[in-house]
Amino acid sequence: MRTVVIDNSVIPFFLREGEKTARCLPGDVRRVSGVHDTLPTLLDFDRLIVTGSEASVLADDDWIKRQADLVSYAVLAGKHVLGICFGHQLLARALWGKDHVWRTARAEFGWYPVALDVAEPLFEDLPQRAYWFCSHYDEVHDPPAAARVLAHSESCGVQAFQVAGFPSWGIQFHPEFWGPHAHLMLAAMTLHDKMLVVAKQSAPSAATAAERARRLFVNFWRQMN
Repeated sequence: MRTVVIDNSVIPFFLREGEKTARCLPGDVRRVSGVHDTLPTLLDFDRLIVTGSEASVLADDDWIKRQADLVSYAVLAGKHVLGICFGHQLLARALWGKDHVWRTARAEFGWYPVALDVAEPLFEDLPQRAYWFCSHYDEVHDPPAAARVLAHSESCGVQAFQVAGFPSWGIQFHPEFWGPHAHLMLAAMTLHDKMLVVAKQSAPSAATAAERARRLFVNFWRQMN
């Protein structure tokens, strides 16, 4: 099965979304830049993973609109799609419009407890409540009935959803971030945004976070096997 990861890092050296996501995956992938490269066609993949980004999904840059079109076509074609953070929000925008994403009243940066609301194969063998790395100013808002909400945190009501009737999921948190890279990202963000409030909770060990991330991506992989 062919898998494409769309890396939406605007500054790839800083965010390194494609690299950090690929290290969690149980199989080979093709990585493309969603910002700079020509996007794949529906014939190029069976699984599509859309990463986070420094950009806001509410912007109307051409690369964001083109990618939203691809994501909507992929979902409706029955491709297996997983959106992470920006990708999670892009999935909502692509299918239901920009009114279902907004600037959150309380940005989440750091490690936040995410609670699973319903049983879901994507989260099989993962804790009902666990700390995951979060880094976002925007969030999915007022999801329609076609969005099956799977998880929430105290300040974000839609930490994960499935597109009803389709093998497509969005997750707001970043399973692929742990260890030094996550801490460096937080340090850089606080330098960039002096008003940023970072969660005080202690991060899980790198080994624990890595194991959880790999389990989540294996669960996504298994949906086609």
